[in-house]
Amino acid sequence: MFGCCCGSTGSGLLLLRIPDPHLDSQVLCELAFFNVANFLFSGHILMVMAPALPAFSSGTFVGVYAAAGVFLLLLLTIMGKKIRI
Repeated sequence: MFGCCCGSTGSGLLLLRIPDPHLDSQVLCELAFFNVANFLFSGHILMVMAPALPAFSSGTFVGVYAAAGVFLLLLLTIMGKKIRI
């Protein structure tokens, strides 16, 4: 995950090879889910907010991030309840 968050999935995979040389763990599957979730939940910020940032006030910018955070927490709560059932 460190390599992915730093912008280099290759670095993350190389770091994974240290504790898991044969890649037997489920980390690769989690890495794939992380990349999909990262695209889905940050796409609006990367594709809409970043290019239009100079046109927005700081309050609008903080509001969009806060709304995205609240939405994500609600979605995680709902998903957590459905998984436990």
